[in-house]
Amino acid sequence: MTLMEEIPAKTLPPGTGYEWTAMSYQEKVVGARSTWHSALPCCWSTSCWPGSMKSWYAPISVILAVPLSLLGPMAVLTALRIENNLYTQIGISS
Repeated sequence: MTLMEEIPAKTLPPGTGYEWTAMSYQEKVVGARSTWHSALPCCWSTSCWPGSMKSWYAPISVILAVPLSLLGPMAVLTALRIENNLYTQIGISS
């Protein structure tokens, strides 16, 4: 997307512009907020979980397992040089 923003800046005459539509528009608008929108419910649910189970052992083991389960997909994405976009985040979170 950065490259697509640089090309019109160099080639279009002054006074003309461009707009993002569909998925690109949503990605530009949302930006980094999608990470917070995924992280906050996880934090909220795990903070209430020990109270319902009356124990810290099971919640702590799951809380520690979740970040470890994200290392695998992130390592594969990095190794294959695949972009971490909205579809990737939905796939990892589901």
